[in-house]
Amino acid sequence: MKRGLKILLALSLSVLISAVLIQCGGGHAQQSYSPPPPSLVSIAVTPANPSIAAGTTQQFTATGTFSDTSTKDITALVTWSSSRASVSTIATGGNATAATAGTTTIKATSGSISGTTVLTVTSAVLVSIAVTPANPSIASGTSEKFTATGTFSDSSTQDITASATWTSSDTTAATIVATSGKATAVGAGTTAITATFDNISGSTILTVTSATLVSIAVTPANPGLTIGTTEQFTATGTFSDSTTQNLTTSVTWSSSNTTVATISNAMNTNGKATPLTTSGTTTITATSGSISGYTILTITPNSSTYAVGVNPSGIAVDGSGNIWVSNSRSNNVTELSPTGTPGGPFPVNGVVGSGPFNIVIDSAGNFWVANYDSNNVTELSSTGTIIGTFQVGLGPLGIAIDAAGNLWVVNHGGNNGNPLGNTVTKLNSNGTTLGTFQVGLGPNSVAIDSSGNVWVTNYGAAGNLGNTVTELNQSGALLGTFQVGSGPKGIAIDPAGNLWVVNAGSDTAPGNSVTKLSSNGSFINTFTVGSEPGSIAIETSGNVWVTNYGSTTVPGNTITELNSGGTVLITIKVGNNPDSIAIDFAGNLWVANYYDNTVTFVKGATAGTHFSPYTGPIWP
Repeated sequence: MKRGLKILLALSLSVLISAVLIQCGGGHAQQSYSPPPPSLVSIAVTPANPSIAAGTTQQFTATGTFSDTSTKDITALVTWSSSRASVSTIATGGNATAATAGTTTIKATSGSISGTTVLTVTSAVLVSIAVTPANPSIASGTSEKFTATGTFSDSSTQDITASATWTSSDTTAATIVATSGKATAVGAGTTAITATFDNISGSTILTVTSATLVSIAVTPANPGLTIGTTEQFTATGTFSDSTTQNLTTSVTWSSSNTTVATISNAMNTNGKATPLTTSGTTTITATSGSISGYTILTITPNSSTYAVGVNPSGIAVDGSGNIWVSNSRSNNVTELSPTGTPGGPFPVNGVVGSGPFNIVIDSAGNFWVANYDSNNVTELSSTGTIIGTFQVGLGPLGIAIDAAGNLWVVNHGGNNGNPLGNTVTKLNSNGTTLGTFQVGLGPNSVAIDSSGNVWVTNYGAAGNLGNTVTELNQSGALLGTFQVGSGPKGIAIDPAGNLWVVNAGSDTAPGNSVTKLSSNGSFINTFTVGSEPGSIAIETSGNVWVTNYGSTTVPGNTITELNSGGTVLITIKVGNNPDSIAIDFAGNLWVANYYDNTVTFVKGATAGTHFSPYTGPIWP
C-alpha cells in the first residue's frame, strides 16, 4: 500500500515539474507552419481564335493555371485589351463588341502574366428582313410594289429589294415578280408575300378584294416645272368599295407633247416627268384599262436675260464665277456677276481693240481678247486694265491657252488665201510671238488636247483644205488633216479625248450637224442639231451643248444638248442668233446672243461643270 502511494506521488511530481518547465520556456513545444499560396503561372483565353460578324459580341473567359497545377476562372480579375479597337473593343469582364471586318488580338493580363487569342471579325450579316407596305389591301387587277429592307448584325439597314427572291404563297390571289417585288392581284383572297435573302426571310400579308376601279386622280395637280428639274407624279385609284390605292407603278403614263416633257414608265421611276424645253404645256395621263386620270404640266423658263454690249460674240467665266463677254461691235468687254448683275470689283467696260470676237482667261486671271478687225490680241488684267496689245495674223478669231500658258490664235484671213491668214500664231504669256504656222483655209476655232496638241477648224471651201480639222503639235508641226462636215466652226474635246466639231454649213451646203472624231482624228459619227450651229461647250459628264445661230430664212435661236453618244437630249430657246456658250462652275449655262445684244442665263441646265482637257488657264 505504502509502495503504491510512493509511485503515484512520483508521477504527479514529474507532471508538475514538466508543466513548470514548459511555462518557464524550458523543454520543447510543437510550432504551427503555413505553406506559401500557389502563384499564377499562365492564362488561357477562350474561346480560342473565334470568328464573329460585325455588330455582334463575344464573351471571353480567362482561366488561370497556378504553381500547384490548380486552375481558376479569373475573367473578372484580369485586365482585358484589344490590339485593334477599330476592329473590336473589349469591356471589363471580357465581353468584346465587333465593329468592322478584320482581326485583333484579345489579351487578358494579370501582373506580368498574360494570355491571348485572335478574334476575326467578318462583315455584318443579315439578321432580319422587313417587307413593306405591311399588310396592304388592293383590288383585283391592280399591282403593289413591295420593298425589302434588311437589318444587319451591326444594326445597319439596306434596301435589298432587288437582291431578294420574292414569292407569293397563293398565286391565285396574286403573283409577284421574283426579282423586283412587284405583285399583281389576280383574284380575291389573301396571300403571304415573302422576300428571302441569305437564308433569311421576311413576309407580309396581301389582301386582294373584288372591288373595281372607278377613277384615277393624278397629283400634284397642274404643277409648274423648270428646265433642269423633274416632277414625280402619283396616280391614286378610287374603287367601287370607296377604298383608294396608289397605282403609280401599275398605270401606264403618257405625255401629250413629248417635245415639252417626257414621263417614265420604267421600274423605280414610274411617273417621273422630265422637261425638254424651257416653256410649254403637256397633258400628263395615267391609264389603267379603260380608266384614265390626267393633269396639266406647265414648263416655265428657269432663265434670265441680261443686256451687254453690241453684238456679243465671245464668253468666258473667271475663277470667281464672273462672266466676261466680248462685244465685237462696241469694241469692249462686259463683266457680269454670277447672278448676271453688273458690278463687283471689276469695271463693266474695258476698252479693247477693234472687233473683239473671242475671249479667254489665263491662270493669273488676266483676259486675252482676239480683235478681228485690228489684227491683234489685247491682254487685260482682272480689273479691266489694259496690259498690252500684240500683233498677230489677219483676222484673228479663235483663241486658246495651253497648259504652259502659251496663246494660240487662229488667223481666219477672210477666206481669200491672204498669206497672213489661214495660220495660227503662238505667243508666250508675255505676248512674244513664238511662231506662225500654216493650217487650212479660213480657220475659225482652236482647241488643245491633254497632250498639248492643237486642233484647228478650217471653215473654207473643201477644195482648199476647208471643211477639215488640222492637228499641230506644240512646235507647230503638222500632224494631220481630217475631213469633217460643211463649214466647221466651233471645236471642243470631251473627257474621253474625243473631238466634237460644229458644222455650220454654207449657203450651198447646209451643215446643221456635229461631227465626232476620236483622239487620233478617226471619224466616229455625225449628229444633226439646229440651224447653222456655231459654238460648242462640253460638261464634265460628257454631254455636249451647241448654239444654233440660224439664218435669215431658218431662225436658230436655240441651244441643243446631246449626250456622249450623240443623242439629242433637249433643245432650249434662247435669244436671237446665239453665237457662243459657256458652262460655269455651278452647272449653269451662259449664252451670248449676237443680234439681241444680250446674254441668256439658264440655271442648273447641265449635269456637270465645264470640262477642260488639261490644267492651266481658267478658261477654257
